[in-house]
Amino acid sequence: MVVLALGIGATSAIFSFMSAVWLKPLPFADANRLVTLWIDQSATGGGARMQVAPGYYADWQLARSFEFMTAIEPSSCNLTSDGDEPERLAGVRATPNLFETIGLQPILGRTFDAEGAGNDGIVVSEGFWLRRFGADPAAIGSTITLDGSPHTIVGVVPRDFRFPAGENEIFIPTAFAPDVLARRSPYSWYIVAKLKHDVVLEQAQAEMHAMAATLEAESPQTGRGATPNVVLLRDVLTGTARPTLLGLLGAVCQDCAKETWRSRERS
Repeated sequence: MVVLALGIGATSAIFSFMSAVWLKPLPFADANRLVTLWIDQSATGGGARMQVAPGYYADWQLARSFEFMTAIEPSSCNLTSDGDEPERLAGVRATPNLFETIGLQPILGRTFDAEGAGNDGIVVSEGFWLRRFGADPAAIGSTITLDGSPHTIVGVVPRDFRFPAGENEIFIPTAFAPDVLARRSPYSWYIVAKLKHDVVLEQAQAEMHAMAATLEAESPQTGRGATPNVVLLRDVLTGTARPTLLGLLGAVCQDCAKETWRSRERS
């Protein structure tokens, strides 16, 4: 009976965690409308979920299904200060409308200028602010050195945005030059977009497929096999945890069933 009780307790704990991971909305404004866009090249021997080149981002901004769209690239950097060893920081480069797209508000200062004006400052995470500045509001306007270049901190945001890989400490704004937007490689950028209020996922996917077909017809070499996939951001963020949790739940339920059967035999 002790094993059975422990099994029931473990099952309840896993169910509670699954509920928190899959049912609780992301801590962003209108999080149910946030999606990621990928290139599916499985038909031509590539991956089913590939990052994109800036050229695809330029094309996809013309889609009518999305209210906002941002391009994001992982970008670690070295933080240096007088007398200290360099510290490697995990962060991202992103188009200036990143925070407008995901609906994440700063807890101190401001975020990037979505129009791209005066976007020379950087945004740091709450974790970085607490660790390096001890939650001092004077961090806003201070300068830190990243990879040998000075950067001014303009804002602090919560730790909530963990895409594409874990917590980001540094957010650096990036504006694409026209020649960069014409490039179809390398595939290093992640795309996050927000659906318009009256658009559902299936409509956005249909529009993206239609755009891809048009691109392939107009430029067979450029568009060949590059099918866009639209996926809810929440599904991407929780996808890696899903198989593990389901496996744990299945194992616990199996043990509970065996113990129940043994208890019936003993009685």
